[in-house]
Amino acid sequence: MRTAGIWASILLGVMLAAGALAESLDRPLRLGYAEPASPPYQLAHDRNPPGISFDILNEVVNRLGLSVEYVRWPNKRVLFELGKGRLDGAFIYSWKPDREALAVYPMKAEQPDHALRMATLTYYFYSLKVNRFSWHGQRFEGLTLPIGANQGYSVADDLREAGYEVLEARDTAYLFRLLREGRIALAAHQSVVVDAWSRLAGDDLKDIERLSLPISTKDYFLLFSHDFMQRQEKLARRIWQTIGEVRDPVTEAVRGRYGQ
Repeated sequence: MRTAGIWASILLGVMLAAGALAESLDRPLRLGYAEPASPPYQLAHDRNPPGISFDILNEVVNRLGLSVEYVRWPNKRVLFELGKGRLDGAFIYSWKPDREALAVYPMKAEQPDHALRMATLTYYFYSLKVNRFSWHGQRFEGLTLPIGANQGYSVADDLREAGYEVLEARDTAYLFRLLREGRIALAAHQSVVVDAWSRLAGDDLKDIERLSLPISTKDYFLLFSHDFMQRQEKLARRIWQTIGEVRDPVTEAVRGRYGQ
């Protein structure tokens, strides 16, 4: 009986803490996310369920007794509105130095905290099977066409910094269209997203191969605006902490919905 009383006290404390956090925000949490679709994490408008990102965040807000409003805009507008404080937060974004002027990442030892990420994604190059490119140590040689990447993806800036010409595509379907039409030499994309898109779009990509060497692996986060962080730092940190707690079990539980 004494043990039951202890657990009841702990549960009551958790419920009271969640209630206090909810009361500190007297409106829905306003979170932005970007076009285009990025399956399995963010699907098209008419898809239900809408993506793993939402499964994670909905579990978080339910646990903390919050409500949420999701807003979808083109990537540049999401970041602009976040920087102006008209969004409380935005997801899912990898770390880029210039984004710190617009938003706050969960940090640890001056680096984004891996434990509080929403996802980890790896970029690869994709090419037509009929093409062959020479890889010399750290780069391709003899490319006569740009490398393609989705608009707003951080890998586009990474490739430019490495000295490549980059052509940005509005979405994944258009990116592979550019590759098939011979307008880009290679496509750079996240393998998990490409695999999910291929299944959803019914495009088996038989004429395209993923090159074996990964470009980079990046963590992706929920960011908060500087304004929200100043007003609601305790709540923001509790949300990040809860993401870290629920991310893996939620992702594992819902993976089958998205053909993973």
